Amino acid sequence: MAAGTALGAATLVRPIAMFLPLVFAAFLVLQERRVLTPKKLMIVIVALFVGYGAIILPWAVRNRQGSGVWSLSSIGSFNFFHYNVPQWLSYRDNVSTETVRASLYAQTRGLNEADAKELRHSAEIMPIAMEKIRQDPFGYLRFHFSRTFFA
Repeated sequence: MAAGTALGAATLVRPIAMFLPLVFAAFLVLQERRVLTPKKLMIVIVALFVGYGAIILPWAVRNRQGSGVWSLSSIGSFNFFHYNVPQWLSYRDNVSTETVRASLYAQTRGLNEADAKELRHSAEIMPIAMEKIRQDPFGYLRFHFSRTFFA
């Protein structure tokens, strides 16, 4: 449970850490499967997630009450909408990133960059960005794969 609470605290500091409990659980299964019985291993994994949930759930509830969005942070949706998708579309369509970004913002209800950073607008900007991805999911994956490993 201590590992879960530490991972929960890490997630509150850096939301990208939200995936670490899954990594830890996989590591536990691979590392401890010969030492622990399946029942004990499951108890350890459940304790990990209970500790994690005890830390992040109150924050998620707070955000839901304040903004109407079940999320820990707006950073993921904002980065996706404001940076990732515009960079990809700029590359794909051979236009400036600012041109693409302006077209995305034009599809909102009058949001600007400062507004888009607010958690309450995550539910508005994510579908706009996701619609662009749905139009060419493999192109998006190719772009990020090539930029991640070959840039």
